[in-house]
Amino acid sequence: MAARAPDAMTGAMADKSFGTTVQRLVRIDGDKPTGLGILADEADGVTLVRSGRRASFGSYFNAFPAAYWNRFTDATAVRLLVTVAGSGVLEVKVSDAEGVARTFARMPITDAQASVDLPLDSFDDGGMAWFDVVAGRDDVLVLDAEWRVLGLQSDVAAPSVGIAIATYNRPIACIVQLRAVAAQIADGAAVSRVVVVDQGEKRLEDAEGFAEVSAALGERLAVIQQENLGGSGGFTRGIMEILESDCDLILLLDDDAEPGPEAIHRAATFAGAATQPVIVGGGMLHLDRPATLYTQGELWMPARSWMTTASPDGYDVDLQRGVMDVPGMHRMVEADYTGWWFCLFPREVVSRVGLPLPLFLKFDDAEFGLRARAAGIPTIGLPGVAGWHEGWASKDPTRTWEGFFILRNQIITGLLHSHQRRGGVLPLRILLGDIQLLLRLQYAAVRLRHEAIRDTFRGPDNLPRSIRTAQATVRALQSTYPDGRVVVGDDLAASPTRSLAQPTGAFSKTAWLVSELGRHLLIEARSDSRRRAEDRIPLRESKWWRFRGLDSALVESPNAAGWTFAQRDRRRTLESLRKSICLTWRLSRDWPKLSREYREATVHLSSPASWQALLGIDEEAPR
Repeated sequence: MAARAPDAMTGAMADKSFGTTVQRLVRIDGDKPTGLGILADEADGVTLVRSGRRASFGSYFNAFPAAYWNRFTDATAVRLLVTVAGSGVLEVKVSDAEGVARTFARMPITDAQASVDLPLDSFDDGGMAWFDVVAGRDDVLVLDAEWRVLGLQSDVAAPSVGIAIATYNRPIACIVQLRAVAAQIADGAAVSRVVVVDQGEKRLEDAEGFAEVSAALGERLAVIQQENLGGSGGFTRGIMEILESDCDLILLLDDDAEPGPEAIHRAATFAGAATQPVIVGGGMLHLDRPATLYTQGELWMPARSWMTTASPDGYDVDLQRGVMDVPGMHRMVEADYTGWWFCLFPREVVSRVGLPLPLFLKFDDAEFGLRARAAGIPTIGLPGVAGWHEGWASKDPTRTWEGFFILRNQIITGLLHSHQRRGGVLPLRILLGDIQLLLRLQYAAVRLRHEAIRDTFRGPDNLPRSIRTAQATVRALQSTYPDGRVVVGDDLAASPTRSLAQPTGAFSKTAWLVSELGRHLLIEARSDSRRRAEDRIPLRESKWWRFRGLDSALVESPNAAGWTFAQRDRRRTLESLRKSICLTWRLSRDWPKLSREYREATVHLSSPASWQALLGIDEEAPR
């Protein structure tokens, strides 16, 4: 028998005027895996549960993060409303912090809307909630479902969101992002302003599709053109524009990301209901592996001045089979910061901690989040809130001009937030990183890292002075090295790629490294290696051990844009290693002094007045 649409509601508890809807049923369509939404068949915009089968809604986008709502809001309970056509059984499941599930409620449901209330105080240590539908002799259609929080002292439907997007020469990707935002607004997201700061030569307003998305967003949309000041300059300009409006919340979105279903609504209602200011971070799902969660939030490792995922499951978690396969999803996890592919916070955060620092790009998101954490503002990587973004596996930014900003801003963030004597192990790790790059014949990358340390020594006042010129300077410097220039490679045709096994075990790796370093320091390169590359090394294989015994190689450039001709140079290796040792020693020696200087300058550098001067904005001029 075919399932029918419901013709009645069951129970007084199904009154939709009671409670605040914070999460609705998500169905995944298009090119995204359906397992992120519903673990069952789907048909015609509804979920079909075939006779005798079970559909689980314990998926990433449909499980309810009960522990977070219990910890950070004053909600006392959550109400689940499920509407079906047909006859079956509704089972409400809950888990604890260890991911152990139990059935909270089980009831028959026939052509109706069922309602179940779950007290939130049972989720003190962690846990999630979800539901399953089991069909009887006939198929069941799950038409709708939503979660409504009860007992809030304030109206969380009111907070309005202002979105800031910084873009640089990616108009098509940015239009895709704007379409996704417009779709979420049409679906109920309370967005009142969208500010796009366009810093590129390829203008967003000239791109195909802009007129359409501009019409969809209407008066909410503002496009501001300014010179390229990197992500920090673009996002900060967007934040400042939103602060001139009456928006309650500010959301930062990368131009080449796409927010997940209901992401804006879920993040905004959670932030609006929180009993203290919180930063709500969205997880990053891989664009090329849409069911793989790169991270839901990240932690700062002070000794290394580097990041790691906040999830106990590690990076790159497969979500295809639902939350029960991801034990860490059930635990309460606070992050130190979240990436700006999706980062939402109340405007109060800016008044308490200031604006981002003028770092151009890289580590600006980490530094801002760590500054907020120091002010008592936590970052919450809320499960079920995420966006799709290109992953890092196909990139090697340490070999590009970005390597300068990565290392310089890593050091600056460490000086501000790591509180380690002499920088912890960071100076040593920088030296070891330089050695590995030298063994990969990447002299340009090492030179840019040297410049990054020197730029740190110039002090915090140099940051606003150099934000306009640093990129061009380091790109020009990189191009003076053979391994810093992309070549065609036809006249440098390499012999077939060698098959070389990676060393395993600490002793083997150390022996290889010492042997190779000795060869680089003591033995001159073969003269014919400069005329013809001895090997061709793809990007994915560009590891230090892959260059063993080579004096030259064609190395695939980052982003697969071409090839660089890497050539071993004994004199350059000696000089580069000497400078690496001197610079890292000085960094360790001067760490306390530099740390004081940067901390004392942060309040000014992150102030609206400093940014207004940097951007050339008249404080009194109308926006």
